[in-house]
Amino acid sequence: MKETQLKDSVHSDSAGKQVLSRRSLIRAMALGFGSMTMTSLVSCAPAAPAAPAGSEAGASEETAPAQERQTIVMWYDLGASDAQVWEQFCANYNEVNEHPDITLEYEQFPGGEMGTKIMTSIATGDPPDISFRTMNDVAAWHDAGGLAPLDDLMRTVDLDLDDFLPQYIEWSSLEGQLYSITMDILPIAALINVNHAEEAGLDIHNPPADGPSLIEWSKAMTVKEGDQIVRSGFLMTGSSVQPNVVFGIIAQQLGAQPLNQDRSQVTFNATDAPVQAAQWVLDTFDKHEMATRDIADRYGAYGQQVGSIFWTGPWTLFGYVNTEGLDFITAPVSLIGDTLTTEAREYGLVLFNAPDRSQEHLLAGAKVIKWFSDNSMLWVTEGRGAPPRRSILNDPEYQSTGLDWQLRKPFAEAVEYSFFDYLNMVDGGQFAFYAGGSSTVPKAMDPVWAREKSIEEGLADLEQAWQKILDQRKA
Repeated sequence: MKETQLKDSVHSDSAGKQVLSRRSLIRAMALGFGSMTMTSLVSCAPAAPAAPAGSEAGASEETAPAQERQTIVMWYDLGASDAQVWEQFCANYNEVNEHPDITLEYEQFPGGEMGTKIMTSIATGDPPDISFRTMNDVAAWHDAGGLAPLDDLMRTVDLDLDDFLPQYIEWSSLEGQLYSITMDILPIAALINVNHAEEAGLDIHNPPADGPSLIEWSKAMTVKEGDQIVRSGFLMTGSSVQPNVVFGIIAQQLGAQPLNQDRSQVTFNATDAPVQAAQWVLDTFDKHEMATRDIADRYGAYGQQVGSIFWTGPWTLFGYVNTEGLDFITAPVSLIGDTLTTEAREYGLVLFNAPDRSQEHLLAGAKVIKWFSDNSMLWVTEGRGAPPRRSILNDPEYQSTGLDWQLRKPFAEAVEYSFFDYLNMVDGGQFAFYAGGSSTVPKAMDPVWAREKSIEEGLADLEQAWQKILDQRKA
């Protein structure tokens, strides 16, 4: 089997920093190096406009003074194939040359490093001009005083904000002002192994849509050797992201809401929905025996076909379609509760301000952001997530371009019914179920999945951790 390396773009690492020309980048992409991770600083200055016919250099009392060129610097921390498509996106901006007076430079940082660098750059008064990030980070940068509000700037450059689905304008706003232009939404949906389903006699054209059918399918596709599960019908890990994101989705399908409307009080445990959701996760391991705690690398496990149904995001598609021997379809997450919903991440472009930045310079940055939003077809068909704009969602090219539409369709449709994992506030990432490490959800709930604590103890720990964050915000 051909080995495919997959990385979640939010947590990707870089193998090292290197400088690539646009020509080298395009050559690398053409050769199919889709899993290569790069760190690069690329500056592709558009050619200067040609002089009018009959003019002479230096003659120009009558020649209008040349516009001062603005250099706009973008930072991002995408990795693997995501980074390659984004760099092509950036190269396209410079090549199209829609703004001859603006040059775009773009730099990639290893995952986890960029946020710290930006906070430091805000403190020293020298941030980049633009960055690509979630609203959790945007809220922190706004709190540090580093961002320019976008409402007036976007109106000035004629970005059609009415074209955006309204929830994404609301989500990208802080204190009544717009601070981010959403570029893509990354909902969780299901990947289902076609060969495993057919071996089990299941109808791949009628994937599991509810809890009982999901359990039926998962048990049918599970393979054991003695008492050991060697293929999980429903792919889980023993801790970290996978059990927690499944838990969070089911809890909110059952009606749980983490916070009250004004975000002053934790309300997650107001009903028994989280208890039911946590029990469902535990039952995948211990009652239905359709998953094993022994898997640590969920991406590798699915690529190696030791998992059959995988709840994951659209960032995995472009790697898996190139994995030899892996045949899969996609489907919405199953409706286990009362309301179909799924967890999603939202990424957008923000504009930084600094004491020495002129309005002209901010306007140049706004023009770049508008161009990226207006020309995002490449990103949302070959890069990663689904678009937030009606005009793109309804454009026939969106379905006919890039990866097979049938694979992308469940993710695109989930844009309408997703809830956000990161809250748009400082420390909002602590309320995300799609989280690992020392974040509040795995810290509280991983001992439950390991049978080291009861469900009630884990939920009490989670509520206490969340309420502490809210109380600190009020202090």
